[in-house]
Amino acid sequence: MKNFRFQLGVALATFITTSIASTNSQILAAQPDFDGNTIPTEQLIAQGRTVDLLWQQVRELQGIGRYVEALAILDQIIRLQPDSFLAWYWRGDIFNRLGDYQRAISAYDDAIAIRPDYLLAWWSKGNSLYQLQRYQAAITSWQQALTLPASSDYQQQLVSTSIPKQIARVQLYDLQRYTDAITTYNQLVAIDADVAANWLNRGVGFYQLSQYQNAIADFDRALQLEPQNSLAWKRRGLALYRLQRYQDAIASWENAARFNPQDLEITELLSAIETSDTSVAQLENSQRRLVEVRREINVAEERLSALRDESQELTAQLESSQVELRQSQQELTEIQQEVETAQTELRQSQQEFTEIQQEVETAQTELRQSQQELAETQQEVETTQVQLESSQTELRQSQQEFTEIQQEVETAQTELRQSQQELTEIRQEVEITQAQLESSQTELRQSQQEFTETQQEVETAQAQLESSQTELRQSRQEFTEIQQEVKTAQAQLESSQTELRQSRQEFTEIQQEVETAQAQLESSQTELRQSQQELTETQQEVETAQAQLESSQTELRQSQQEFTEIQQEVETAQAQLESSQTELRQSQQELTEIQQEVETAQTEVQQSQQELTEIRQEVQTSQTRLESSQTQLQQSQQQLTEIQQEVETVQTEVQQSQQQLTETQQEAQTVQAQLESAQVARLEVGFTSEYEQYLGITNTPITSLEDVRDILRQMEEDNDVKSAFTYAKYMPTPKEEEQKEATTAYALQSLLEKNQEKPSKHWLLNASELSNSQQPMLSQNLQEQENDELELVLVTAEGKLIRQRLGATRAEIRRVAREFRRAVTDVKDPNGYLAPSQKLYKLLFEPLEQNLQTQEIQNVAFLMDKGLRSLPLAALHDGEKFLVEKYGLGIMPGLSLTNLGPVDVRSSQVLAMGAEVFPDQTPLPAVPVELDVITRQLWPGEAYLNESFTVETLKQAREEESFSIVHFATHAEFREGRANNSYIQLWDDKITLDELRELELNSPPVSLLVLSACRTAVGSKEAELGFAGLAVQAGVSTAMGSLWYVSDEGTLGLMTKFYEELKQIPVKAEALRQTQLAMLRGEVRIEDGELVVDDNRIPLPPELAQLSDRDFSHPYYWSAFTLIGNPW
Repeated sequence: MKNFRFQLGVALATFITTSIASTNSQILAAQPDFDGNTIPTEQLIAQGRTVDLLWQQVRELQGIGRYVEALAILDQIIRLQPDSFLAWYWRGDIFNRLGDYQRAISAYDDAIAIRPDYLLAWWSKGNSLYQLQRYQAAITSWQQALTLPASSDYQQQLVSTSIPKQIARVQLYDLQRYTDAITTYNQLVAIDADVAANWLNRGVGFYQLSQYQNAIADFDRALQLEPQNSLAWKRRGLALYRLQRYQDAIASWENAARFNPQDLEITELLSAIETSDTSVAQLENSQRRLVEVRREINVAEERLSALRDESQELTAQLESSQVELRQSQQELTEIQQEVETAQTELRQSQQEFTEIQQEVETAQTELRQSQQELAETQQEVETTQVQLESSQTELRQSQQEFTEIQQEVETAQTELRQSQQELTEIRQEVEITQAQLESSQTELRQSQQEFTETQQEVETAQAQLESSQTELRQSRQEFTEIQQEVKTAQAQLESSQTELRQSRQEFTEIQQEVETAQAQLESSQTELRQSQQELTETQQEVETAQAQLESSQTELRQSQQEFTEIQQEVETAQAQLESSQTELRQSQQELTEIQQEVETAQTEVQQSQQELTEIRQEVQTSQTRLESSQTQLQQSQQQLTEIQQEVETVQTEVQQSQQQLTETQQEAQTVQAQLESAQVARLEVGFTSEYEQYLGITNTPITSLEDVRDILRQMEEDNDVKSAFTYAKYMPTPKEEEQKEATTAYALQSLLEKNQEKPSKHWLLNASELSNSQQPMLSQNLQEQENDELELVLVTAEGKLIRQRLGATRAEIRRVAREFRRAVTDVKDPNGYLAPSQKLYKLLFEPLEQNLQTQEIQNVAFLMDKGLRSLPLAALHDGEKFLVEKYGLGIMPGLSLTNLGPVDVRSSQVLAMGAEVFPDQTPLPAVPVELDVITRQLWPGEAYLNESFTVETLKQAREEESFSIVHFATHAEFREGRANNSYIQLWDDKITLDELRELELNSPPVSLLVLSACRTAVGSKEAELGFAGLAVQAGVSTAMGSLWYVSDEGTLGLMTKFYEELKQIPVKAEALRQTQLAMLRGEVRIEDGELVVDDNRIPLPPELAQLSDRDFSHPYYWSAFTLIGNPW
């Protein structure tokens, strides 16, 4: 709407200034020829052409859109009249039309410099600044215009209403300075309170400031003035919604839909409210189930991870325990070896002690023999005493003394027997100790055997000790203590052995002393025997003396003296015996000491036995603990079994969850497919309704996504060519605060939560369940905005929709597109188009390139939004190649508006019609050659030229023959405004776009309609709709036309090559692509006054034969031709 009003203002200004410039001008009856070259000023003066004639040519050239030529003449006017502010103003107007706003501003400044009070220049300069989005500068220019006097009714209208309205709209929608906008609209409603748009826009300002009651009041006032204003009803509904008056909001939206059924946002909103219950509920349930399943899977994975970590820790602990156990076993084996070594040494000590005992027994035997011999000696002495009873008194005294000696000897013998008895008891004790020691050894061997068995049990338990690390450490500590105790016992045993060795050494010394005593005893016995012998001799002498007693007293005295000597000897022997007894007592004392040492050794052995018993008890404790560990191990194994069962249960649950997830994913895929279908349907409804409204058609069935994909699959199967459709649609970018409420989910969920009565007809979606294409459904930015962003949607035979939301805005793309359109039509600058071409390629095609290559797509048909339908897509460039070098291309008004069935025209006939001269149009001298080459050399058919190029001839020819191809070689214009402004030029008449169906090209159906010389106005929505809707309005499957006038010779070359290719290639898009590639490669060219197409040389008419040699490789010649509708 903004652009329409802007264009209306420019048109009115142009009309007024044209009237001013044409005052006192002489209107010429005939239009002079103009070939586009600059006309020298001297030639004009020489021919008597005045400035008025130049102005007339400017108006005519501008009227037919030949702006570059008009600029050239304006430059001549400015050279003639440098102070002509109107020439500078018109120059700015043409630059503005061409989209070169900066140069337009410069021209307006030149006009203002000449005439500062020229209101229209300030107004137009503001418009150009606005197109450059320099909004504040535009307002400043417009405000300057408001200060100037108005010299006409139109200027007065600009000052009073148009300029203030434009300022207010820029403040409101572009600068979003809502308070300033409201202030300006206050002035407008004060001036003219009967204009609904003023109240409506001021209400928008209040709405943006969250003053919803004031907004509703303004919307109501607008509705009082225009009750059927659907936009006011829609905005009123939004304000009511913000006040949570949801039922009133829905009622307001229903009124908006009733008064404007073509408003897709309201239609889809209400449709979603009415029909989305089941699918949304399913999607909510699916998402809830998906969340639960994912939560369960996460819990199961955490539990499984914990179990795995625990198992790994237990495995590591078990391995560590096994290592420690093996070390403990090795240490225990070493202890056993040391114990066995100690036992061997103990046995050796016992054997040595036994040998000592045997030696003691031998000494005792010898002592008993000595005592026996002494007893015999005593008996002999007693016999001697009996014999000497009758001896002298002295002899009895001697005998008595001898008896006393005998008693003493008996006492000594008794003491010796006691000593022997004590020695026997010591022997018995030693034997008992030996027995005890042997018993201890047996017990030790049993303990060793038990320990060996325990070791085997421990080795058996090694495989089961996975979770008993703590108990094993305790066992290890206990084993360490046992080891220390064993080491202590070993040390004590070694000490006992040392003491035993010392005792053995002492016993050896005692033995030596006993042997010495025995030697002394033997010496005493020898002396005793000598004494006995002497006593025997004495006895004999006594016997002799008895016989001679009476006679030999002297001899008695001698005998007494000898007896005295014997007594002395006996005393000496007694002394010796006492010495022997003393030595014996010493030996007894030493034996007692040995006995004490043996007792000490026995005590130590008992302690060792006790320690061994304690070791055995500790081993038993270890066994008990080992059994406890085994029990714990069994419990751990049982727990592990339970954990494994839980894991299996979890795995089962995971499998069930995965199955549920699969089902949910399938449901989600189904919902996604429905959403994709809805997205395509929404795009189709939008494009279809736009063309229906412009072309005046209704009730077009909407093609479903699945039908489209079926068609793509069928085309691939029939032609072995993979194709795709690409939607290019501008989408709004509402502010973040409004974006939340602009989604269907947020608005409708609020209704469901806030409404006390559950709606029977309306309920709301959840925001997360809306696709991106549905989110703008409730957008408050309901008007076309300069910052709308381009979105691409790729539809292929398989896979999901590919959606790419680009950051490029409508204003940015329009600027680049105009620059590209201007550069690609300038043959004098061979490479000037590359920079904007590459920019557009990155914006429109590069985001989808990877997907197209992955799916091996060969043909792409575009369904374009406003401002994009007149782009020469074939000339887009990626930096290395043109787009046409990679893909076959075409445009469609909408899938629902296009006959998508396969059509092979290779066996069809062509009806070729055209004209070379026209009453008020530029001649087309190549048309006769074009028709002749097509119908006589390339294709079977009929040709009608000039006077026969009429509607009647067309209908009559189609009644006689079914022509599937209709070729018009004539002028055609697609202009802004209504459909009846666009036309196709016949010989003596023009058939407008809204009359095109009267040609009845759909009965019988025409597969291909070709317009070889047409042009589309730049920047006009209606012109683009007319061009892109040509096939629909004509009722044909496919149409081919040009976006601008291509030179006559260039058109002849392209059409010749196209029909050659079409004979060989069934797919029309591919035939056009090969044609364009041939021209790009220079295979179509002019040489020596002839058109060369491959090996075919076609003579040119005289008007064209004089042209210099040239090729048609520049995209100006081939990129303008575009397929519309069915590309196959």
